[in-house]
Amino acid sequence: MAIENYGCTANLAIGSRIESLLRENGVEISPVDEADLVIINSCGVIEHTERKILKRIEELRKHKKIIVTGCLPALREIKGENIIASIRGGNLKELSEVLSIEQKEVIPQPFGVMAAVDIASGCLNSCSYCAVKLAKGELKSRRIEEIEKEVRHLVSRGVKEIEITSQDNSSYGADIGSSLPELLERLCSIDGDFMIRVGMMNPRTLLPLLDEVLEVMKDEKIFKFFHIPVQSGSDRILEKMKRGYTVEDFLEIHEAIRRNFRDFTFSTDIIVGFPGESDEDFEMTKELIKKIEPDKLNITRYSPRRGTEAYGMGDIHGRIKKARSRELCELHRRISLSLNRKLLGRVSEILLTEEGRKGGVVGRDPCYRNVVIRKELPLG
Repeated sequence: MAIENYGCTANLAIGSRIESLLRENGVEISPVDEADLVIINSCGVIEHTERKILKRIEELRKHKKIIVTGCLPALREIKGENIIASIRGGNLKELSEVLSIEQKEVIPQPFGVMAAVDIASGCLNSCSYCAVKLAKGELKSRRIEEIEKEVRHLVSRGVKEIEITSQDNSSYGADIGSSLPELLERLCSIDGDFMIRVGMMNPRTLLPLLDEVLEVMKDEKIFKFFHIPVQSGSDRILEKMKRGYTVEDFLEIHEAIRRNFRDFTFSTDIIVGFPGESDEDFEMTKELIKKIEPDKLNITRYSPRRGTEAYGMGDIHGRIKKARSRELCELHRRISLSLNRKLLGRVSEILLTEEGRKGGVVGRDPCYRNVVIRKELPLG
């Protein structure tokens, strides 16, 4: 049996649980070309990814049995010859029933010295364009004790980097009377030589917790890495997106981070070509990026997803989206070059986490900057 994972870190965490469930039941995990059955752990966030996965399913089902799980089964019907099940989300109970194996409590399968730990599913937000909300639904947080037990186990197995992941980490615990700062405090109290990377936080849910989150992230076990997606530099577009905050709110968060941390990595996301985005709106986005100079910028061309509110808002010509995407990429390339030049000559501790694609090793500095070392060194 084989597993193919697509999409975000949260989805990869689900995929690693599926792998652990199979291994606990004595199922041999093999390469796809050697497997009789392939589990496709899918993503449906944008149309391009959906088409890619559907094409892959069509290729595989000609000569292999297929189970499709993840986001895509919640967004569309998937059936056909050799497709034996289409399972919404990472429902391990349903998967166990389909495979006639025992459902067990499982720990995510590490990727070398790294492991992704999902702390919640769903979110509190209602963004007008988001298909993931349709797939994942409302916020369902896991108990702190359960997450802590999992992390302790992973650290005892030699895991050095714990990636805390969900659709929106700063909304964690709102449904169970807990919070992200409380969770992080507990995880930082675990003995061992490891680091925690906190994943994406939505500005709307982060603002009320900002001081507490920044305080706990000063702990030496947490990478000084902030992934806070703004999506647009235009308040008019943010309102159409139903993001629940303004550009000024986002800048308040960015400034607070600057006040509290001498050195940090800041990552944000932009959607270009959202319905109704004018040249003036796009210029506002460019000006915002120039102002904050993010270390990392994830750019996505808007993709209309059936079932979302934004689906009925129309669309902007693909040529315009492509041009705006290229313009932002070039702007950020210049910013990145400038930021990286300032790091020349700096000496820093590096956590080595994976082997390089062309030899050597890859690691992270305390701010989660990617560092490639052209030597064969042990990980960890």
